[in-house]
Amino acid sequence: MRRISVLLAFLVVGLSSARATAQRCELPQVLLTVDKSSSMLGGLPGGGTKWDAARMALGELTSTYAENIAFGLQVFPFPNRCEPGAVTIDFGAHRSEDIMAGLGDPPPTGGNYTPMASTLDAANEYYSTRLAPSANHLILITDGWQWCDPYVASTRFTPVEAVSRLRALGVTVHVVGFGAAVDSLTLNRAAVAAGTALPGCDATLSDPAAMNHCYLQANDLLELRSALDSVARLITDEICDGIDNDCDGLVDEGYDVDEDGYTTCGSNPSTPGVDPDPTLADC
Repeated sequence: MRRISVLLAFLVVGLSSARATAQRCELPQVLLTVDKSSSMLGGLPGGGTKWDAARMALGELTSTYAENIAFGLQVFPFPNRCEPGAVTIDFGAHRSEDIMAGLGDPPPTGGNYTPMASTLDAANEYYSTRLAPSANHLILITDGWQWCDPYVASTRFTPVEAVSRLRALGVTVHVVGFGAAVDSLTLNRAAVAAGTALPGCDATLSDPAAMNHCYLQANDLLELRSALDSVARLITDEICDGIDNDCDGLVDEGYDVDEDGYTTCGSNPSTPGVDPDPTLADC
């Protein structure tokens, strides 16, 4: 009788632990680092400016993933010229309207430059006291080169070093080049330094029109939408770890290969416990 009581107590503890794991949901933090240089007023082949397209794509992104990602917003330069970017929206479950407000007015027609490296270092400092227990990401969207007035050629690759410092801190950087005037060589190297280079890419490419870049190249609104969505999907994808990664109330969905109600890497919330007969490897 005592053995049965002990067994029941063990099962209750096991069930409670499994349910607690199943309910665990940590939103990833994503800092949207957006170029607000004057060149963002340049036109796109399909019409409209890069700035307008970026606002629209970011609004759609934050609306779509509002329940899956804690977004923050950093714009650069801030407030103008070549000053490092500043965080205008802290991490949280924001509406797209909040992000639009954080982006502010369009950049001036001249005088705003592209201090990428100092902006990424400012993001490093911001993140240093705000690292989430789940995952920390930064999406860099830029249409140009590391550039201040006067231009100093020796600073060209300083964004790559800044990306490496963010990676060492625990922040994953995703690089998006927008338009035909980006510094592809620097962005390719930055993607490699971030550990987010696309498979089989060529990090030596310096022509934005070339194929097989290591970063995500977008040339119009549709491509920018696609690039941002692909990054968000990667960040929120469910993995087989017993945790609700995409915060949809389900754990390890898609990994019960043998359809027995269990996975070998984490318990199904409706039938917690260890798979009594793992005839197939679920993950």
